Amino acid sequence: MHQGLERGFTQDDATFRMAALFEHRYGGIKGQDQFGRRINVARFFREALVEVQRDFNRATQRLVRLLNSLYNQLWEQFEARFVPLIRAATHGFNVGAQNSSRSRC
Repeated sequence: MHQGLERGFTQDDATFRMAALFEHRYGGIKGQDQFGRRINVARFFREALVEVQRDFNRATQRLVRLLNSLYNQLWEQFEARFVPLIRAATHGFNVGAQNSSRSRC
């Protein structure tokens, strides 16, 4: 999941980092980014947030597909091993054994 790499989140991450630092420590910064646009920390933040959300959504969708594939391979074994136990517990067949062990304590 973590690649050990620092990645960019906006079109101009260097300006975003510098502007965010100045915003935090000195109350703001004025000027233009490398593309000639007025520096706007809120816009940079929104761009970064959208990029992180897109990456997260892509990764979680891939994870869901991989987990579904795994579940499809495991379901027969799960059904064979656990359905009888679940069915017995759901219908109360194990209740007597549990109650008798509690009464002995």
